Amino acid sequence: MRIIIFAMFVLNLYSSSVSSTLISYLHYNHVQSVDIYAEFLMDSDLISLYKYHFVSTRILSIIIQPSSHDNWIYFINEFIHKMKDYLHIPMLITKMNYSADAEDSVYTETDEPFPLYNSKRLPNYINDYPAESQHSYILVAEDANYLYNYVKQGRQNLQQKDWNPKDNFLIINLLMSELSCIQSIHSYNVAKELWENSGIINAITYIKSFYKCDGFKDRIFMYNPFHTNKSNDLIEREVVPINLKHLSHIPKTYLKRTWNLGSCDIKVSLFNIFPTAVRVCGICNSTLKSIEIHSHVNFKMDNNCVCTFKGRDWEVLKNLAIYMNFTPTIVSEHESIDASEAIIHLENKQSEISFNERYLKDYNNSLIEFTMPAFYTRKIVVIVAKAQNIPIWTVVWQYFSGYFWIYFITTFIASTILWYRLRRNLDHVSKFSNAMDMFAVFMTMSLNVITRVVCSSQRVLLTSCLVSSLIIMSYFQSSLLDVVSYPHFYPEINTLSHLDKANIPIITSDSSLLDTFDESPSMINLAHKTKYMRNISMDTMIKEIIIFRNASLLTSMVEAIWYLGKYPNELHIVEEYPREYFVSYLIPKGSPYATRIHNLLGKMTSAGLVRKWDLDTSHSLNLEAFGSRICIETNLSHNSITVFCLYNLVFSFVVFGAGMSIGVLVFCIEFFTYCLQIKTYIRNKNAWHSDQV
Repeated sequence: MRIIIFAMFVLNLYSSSVSSTLISYLHYNHVQSVDIYAEFLMDSDLISLYKYHFVSTRILSIIIQPSSHDNWIYFINEFIHKMKDYLHIPMLITKMNYSADAEDSVYTETDEPFPLYNSKRLPNYINDYPAESQHSYILVAEDANYLYNYVKQGRQNLQQKDWNPKDNFLIINLLMSELSCIQSIHSYNVAKELWENSGIINAITYIKSFYKCDGFKDRIFMYNPFHTNKSNDLIEREVVPINLKHLSHIPKTYLKRTWNLGSCDIKVSLFNIFPTAVRVCGICNSTLKSIEIHSHVNFKMDNNCVCTFKGRDWEVLKNLAIYMNFTPTIVSEHESIDASEAIIHLENKQSEISFNERYLKDYNNSLIEFTMPAFYTRKIVVIVAKAQNIPIWTVVWQYFSGYFWIYFITTFIASTILWYRLRRNLDHVSKFSNAMDMFAVFMTMSLNVITRVVCSSQRVLLTSCLVSSLIIMSYFQSSLLDVVSYPHFYPEINTLSHLDKANIPIITSDSSLLDTFDESPSMINLAHKTKYMRNISMDTMIKEIIIFRNASLLTSMVEAIWYLGKYPNELHIVEEYPREYFVSYLIPKGSPYATRIHNLLGKMTSAGLVRKWDLDTSHSLNLEAFGSRICIETNLSHNSITVFCLYNLVFSFVVFGAGMSIGVLVFCIEFFTYCLQIKTYIRNKNAWHSDQV
């Protein structure tokens, strides 16, 4: 009996020790009962939320905060098994690696600290599955501060490099200690960091307390960056509570979140680029800073300066702002207006959309993408100085080849010699007078000697000379009429081969066009001649080309046509163009606004609005160019085209002057010769009289 009583005493003592140890263990792990886990995991409202939020998910990644607590390990295993039972989709289980060089690590049944009991290794293809709208994520953590620091790393963390705004996220913050209760405030910042770093917008956050936190209730909410509440309290301003009884109010995808942006401010780049976005300001003394644009077309730089834009890019921005319901904040250019600065703005998150059209080409940057659809194509052309006018007498001379002049001169000399021989047989005639007579015949001039010809041989010669000279002079006069009626120019540069032979540099104000000639071996010489002119206006470069004629300009066809209208008779577009690009806008890769922008741009393009805005802008600019036409006078250019001017007839005056000079010279020679003859005659006569006396 004593033995039995002693045994009961020892058993009671051991039972008390085990009970106190168990209570101490549960208290250490901050959980009153494991039934709380089961109640949480079996909650029908949460099950409905999982199925609703991940209805289109094909791959589910569960990222778990590492911990060594037994109850945490127990809960995670139960949670994973329940998610498999509820969703029936492939899952990736990874631990949350809080490191800048973190790598994805897939958990298996042998991994610690989360052994997955009775589980099988997932297929290998899941590891290579791309992150897209059908890939969703669940972030499970006890320490909200740890989760916040993990999310704050953004794409520097390799686990987050494939996170996409199209993905659906569920953030579960489990409070299992007093410390986790204190740090639960960071759960609100986690959703905000997801948006600011990765553009994740469709994320649901659930804060569940397994520990009695003073004054705390379980919360489920979504972060709303497109808020209109001006409160300074983050929770009150940007947090939207969710009622699990009304799941239909929760957006299934990110698209519904970006359908209406609630007039929020969005930073956009819109540079002053002709002709698609031309800034029009009054008299301003200040530089353009970040400015807000509302539904109207005017915006202010300061109290005394009101500016606006005109052009197709401006019209697209206004209409997107209306239909997406956002307020653009324009970020102005600082150094240049080319694509490189727009890309820098997007990389540094200074802007979220670049609304200047850019060429669809490889910019060697993986952080940007283009909006779709592309509007149309832009030809890249080369502008050169227009060929100079050919002097009239040079054109006339070019009408007859060198062989003609050889034949003509040979015929003239032969005819002159033959005519001289024929006339000498009948009468004495000087060689010079004979040559002048034959020249008059070849010029179809009237000649008295023709009527005095009695010899048949002379008549045959003169007849043949007159007929041939008539034909030649008819051609000469017709060519002269053509030259006077139509201006003639030297050959234009119409091919890239001619441009290469011209040996002039090719300048451009757009750095993205420097590789225009790089991909063609036949144009490698032109690639070496291409130069980027920084901080020099297009007008300045055009004027330099017109005045000095020692360079060419690489630009788009639209700008080239406008400059041809502004500077008539001075510029020429090389007919053979090196490239043709599609044009579109730039956005950051994975932008949450991408799909909505693609949709609206597609509708604008299909409806013909983009084309209409382009034509309206083109018509307006053509009128402006016509009204501001500029003629730049140079030493080599002749802009005023007239029928006759002194320059056209200078050759005739030169011939007249030369003839008069020769005539005066001959007259002087004849006069002095006559005087010498008179003196000789008088002297001889006096000498004869002396001899007679």
